[in-house]
Amino acid sequence: MRRRRQELHQKIATALQEKYPEIVNAEPEFLAHHATRANLTEIAIASWHRAGVRAYERSAIREAVSHFNQALALLPSLPDKADAARQELKLQIALGRALKDLKSFGHPDVSRVFGRARELCQEIGETAELFPALLGMSIFYVTRAELQLAFELGDQLLEFAENAKDPVLLVEAHYALGVVHFPSGDFLNARKHLEWAVALYDEREHPAHVALYGQDAGAVCLSRLALTLWYLGYPEQALEKGREAIALAERVRHPFTRAYVQHWVTMLYKECGLVEETDRRASEFVGFSAEQGFAFWPALGRVIQGWAKCERDKMDAGLALMRQGLEEQDALGAELGKPYFLGVLAEAQGKSGGAREGLATIERALTKIEEKGQRWPESELHRIKGELLQRLDREGAEESFLCALRIARGQSAKSAELRAALALASFRRGQGRTEEARGVLAPAYDWFTEGHDTADIGNARALLEELA
Repeated sequence: MRRRRQELHQKIATALQEKYPEIVNAEPEFLAHHATRANLTEIAIASWHRAGVRAYERSAIREAVSHFNQALALLPSLPDKADAARQELKLQIALGRALKDLKSFGHPDVSRVFGRARELCQEIGETAELFPALLGMSIFYVTRAELQLAFELGDQLLEFAENAKDPVLLVEAHYALGVVHFPSGDFLNARKHLEWAVALYDEREHPAHVALYGQDAGAVCLSRLALTLWYLGYPEQALEKGREAIALAERVRHPFTRAYVQHWVTMLYKECGLVEETDRRASEFVGFSAEQGFAFWPALGRVIQGWAKCERDKMDAGLALMRQGLEEQDALGAELGKPYFLGVLAEAQGKSGGAREGLATIERALTKIEEKGQRWPESELHRIKGELLQRLDREGAEESFLCALRIARGQSAKSAELRAALALASFRRGQGRTEEARGVLAPAYDWFTEGHDTADIGNARALLEELA
């Protein structure tokens, strides 16, 4: 009976190939199913692979993962082990791209899959697939805030791309280095690499970027460059790059890229104090990401969504969203930005009457910075700590503001420097130290040549007028 069923599946597989090539092309999983049952292993593996690629292209991520795993399960049946290794390498790379969408960049499964791909490259001497394997591992380490490992892989990627003289690979290598310099607090080098990536990017190469790592490098680099420019003190240029990123993501019509870009641009709007825009965009992109089955972006987006709710005096709902988002990030193994998001929560806790709770949250965030070296939000955390100490009438507020100011200056983070100077000036004004207040705020404010209608610069201008 079993043999009879196998023969029937073989006949169906043969008929599909010979008489219905349009079905095989449109829905290769049908052929894959029958070839698997007929023990036509090579045909089955190729068809499951093709079915996974087609599912991924239409953003059916769970389906794609299932198809790739079906193919991988059949590999031990291949008689030629060298051929099996080559096929496994292609399947692991494809599976890694899908898993980073489904589970997050920093999920252990992503590391396992790209790590296996890297091993296979070394075993069989394959070089073409080494770049996406290294890129996958690099972004995994960035997401887990293992920054030194990410730096090392980023350097390898850039060397690989320069030797290959391949503009697509060069864009991706500069992306990898840009996104590791940013969380380390090196905004100048982050800007340099992201601007190189944007300059080298060619929109016509969009399919090559998606095939390489499952996202459009041009759009994601623009979105990361936008927030980098805000930290460096160029809010108008930042917003312009954010608009360019959104426009490009809409043109290429790639769902994961769209979610990626929406997240980082929404963070930019938050930093610019655009509460209504932040609330609207955060709600839209969290909903969109959840519909697409992306676990990573809703977890991050909920914290920003919660901030916007708090700014609109919906404190309970906002704090609940923030806590939910942070819990989801923990479950996904996502450490990237954790100190930043904890700082957002702590500031909201202080405003809602929970300054003691906020201080505990800030200490947790500062501990994470020391553990992981993720110094991007360090100045802001010390500023928030100072404001929480002020609320509790405790000593140490001025020292926290001075620490925030020193860190921001060391990072060339002009926007964070302005916030620290504003907090310190407000503190000193409250003590009647008007000249000292003006002396710290005026130079920080005078540096800015753009963005004078943004919230922080407007608040600084108003305080300077009072101090005058």
